[in-house]
Amino acid sequence: MVDFSDKKTPKVIVTISTSIIVILPEALRTFKRTCEYIFNGPLATKDEAEKVQYLRLWVGDIRGGWALTEANSKILAPHWTGFENYAKPKSSFRVSRFQLRAIKQEQNETIGAFMTRARIIANDSEYTDKDEQLMDTLIADRYSDSIRQKLITKNKETTLDQALAIVRAYEGT
Repeated sequence: MVDFSDKKTPKVIVTISTSIIVILPEALRTFKRTCEYIFNGPLATKDEAEKVQYLRLWVGDIRGGWALTEANSKILAPHWTGFENYAKPKSSFRVSRFQLRAIKQEQNETIGAFMTRARIIANDSEYTDKDEQLMDTLIADRYSDSIRQKLITKNKETTLDQALAIVRAYEGT
């Protein structure tokens, strides 16, 4: 039996600052994934109503704004929907566009992992040509001037996949 009485909560990075809008949606995805690991792992034998109680404990006062019926109050899905609505910025396409311009590849992050993060953000951006925007993000974030120069000199017909192949080849050296 797993004892969560010490109230160790899955970590969610939420900073009280102007960057909270940027951090919260990504932090929610991380938090939800962590909760699902716990619910499917150590708490797998618990029923859904008990898992909801753990989620409520971890989430705290945020849940007070979720309009849940009596029937929905013991089901995880409506709680996740409420949390997602809380975390999703009201003008999400503009925030997503800002995030896409601001995203940076972490020092030990592979290009694949970085582009996965960028694609998730781009999905909410409402751009008509997401690949073109992702290409711009890829070029702007390059920490190597030589690889950036190589990408900038490519013609308009160069696809995102071709640009990623160039970056992956550079990563491999």
